[in-house]
Amino acid sequence: MAVTARPLWQTPPPSDVPGAWFDQAAVDRVIRFFRTLRHTKGKWAGVRYDPADWEVEYLLGPVFGWKHPDGRRIVRTAWWESPRKQGKSTRASACGLYLLGADREAGAEVYAAAGDRDQAGYVFDPAKAMALGSSALRSRIQAFKRSIVYPKTGSTFKVLSSGGELKHGANVHGAVIDEVHIHKTRDLVDVLETGTGSREQPLVLFITTADDGSQTSIYAEKRGYLEQLAQGVVRDPTFYGVVFAAERDADPFDERTWEQANPGIDVTVKRDYLRAQAARAKAIPTYLPTFQRLHLGIRTKAEGRWFDMARWDRCGGLIVEEDLAGQACYAGIDLASTTDFTAWQLWFPQQQVVLSRMWVPRAAVERRKDVRSQLDAWARHGFLNITDGDLVDEGAIEAQIDLDASRFRIREVGYDPWNATSLVLRLEDKGLTAIKVPQGIATLNRPSKKLEVLVAAGDLNHGGHPVLRWMADNVRVDADSSGNIKPSKKKSVEKIDGISALVNALERSLAAAPEGPSPATARAAGDDEGPWRPRGRLPI
Repeated sequence: MAVTARPLWQTPPPSDVPGAWFDQAAVDRVIRFFRTLRHTKGKWAGVRYDPADWEVEYLLGPVFGWKHPDGRRIVRTAWWESPRKQGKSTRASACGLYLLGADREAGAEVYAAAGDRDQAGYVFDPAKAMALGSSALRSRIQAFKRSIVYPKTGSTFKVLSSGGELKHGANVHGAVIDEVHIHKTRDLVDVLETGTGSREQPLVLFITTADDGSQTSIYAEKRGYLEQLAQGVVRDPTFYGVVFAAERDADPFDERTWEQANPGIDVTVKRDYLRAQAARAKAIPTYLPTFQRLHLGIRTKAEGRWFDMARWDRCGGLIVEEDLAGQACYAGIDLASTTDFTAWQLWFPQQQVVLSRMWVPRAAVERRKDVRSQLDAWARHGFLNITDGDLVDEGAIEAQIDLDASRFRIREVGYDPWNATSLVLRLEDKGLTAIKVPQGIATLNRPSKKLEVLVAAGDLNHGGHPVLRWMADNVRVDADSSGNIKPSKKKSVEKIDGISALVNALERSLAAAPEGPSPATARAAGDDEGPWRPRGRLPI
């Protein structure tokens, strides 16, 4: 049974404008137009677009129904905010087509706009597909790659991803601005809003999910204005907006909270999907803010430690290195700086085992009075190599790498290019394949997500390595507005070099598609070269 949610924020309808009246016939006209269109994706593809009651009550009715005495619409700016999978893009596409060909506007200029061209296409591409799939529209329009033309009124519907693309003197009748929170500047919004000045009843429609709580973005400005209107602090009948979201302190795992935030629950978004996302958020602490933002509409961002350490500790099984001899693995190295920790991690994807090697110069240990005794204890038990002198002993690191390379099949070595040194070149001279792993969020998101899933599921065996555990407890992450993450040395409370190296190794493992065959499979296929061995003598 579908549940009807109510907006968390809603601006008052413009009923107090002198002479204002509600034109039900105009709303019915919009609904009839929508019903000439068909959905284009997923299970709804080919099904007539019939707006739900909540869409009519909270979105279409207030925007298209309230009129001045002369019949012009009062609302010129609309803000529709809700969690994902509430049909925002489809609804906005239909509105764009209505403004193009059914709004009785000669020479209408309508734009699908977003912070980048791909995002702008999320509204325009479905609009074009719906127009071409509509028996009432396809013979009346001309569709091109980045525009739709309605010759009868000389109107156009175009894609726009930057203010510079809008020609000087543009006369904007309609604009759909998608995912406002990803706009890095206000330029595009300003150029569209200022371009409506000479139209009788323009409509700029903002559709978006919540942001991460930034206070300096165009999203924050518009959202703050909406809240002031909703609270009666300011009055502006030309701006109408709704925000569907849960209360900030609501239980994110209670299905009643999901119902409050998701007006399309059980129809556009299934409970099973939300249950799966909630279970992931419960298991993976860093995903909880993403779940709250994307699926509950709560403005929040990832903070705090990355890993649930109880789950991390459950991943500490026995590792017998001899049992891994000849097995394929991917290495990650984090050279940090010459006066600090260096980490070398070996990831065995078939066994889901990680072997950890750590080094730090003695001078760095002496400077760390707060943890010096612990570092010395780890060194005594063989978990940390403390090298003599002020600098990292690359000879000792290289000797260990050579030894590991003689025992295991190291497919690739992933390393941070910013801190690459002559050691990387020497590894390549020995025959190892060393690949740069850029440390941006675009590259590290996938291996970071892989690592947190492995930990949450208990599928990682790190052998209970205490130095790696210390670093796992220290690590904090950077997260972007889409929930992508990466370890952050800047935010972390202490050293995380072992985690960084492990993520580098995972990145190379994931990049190898498909994984290489197991040693047994390789031998059966005649690929029995055995583990890589260094050229020349093994360093002592």
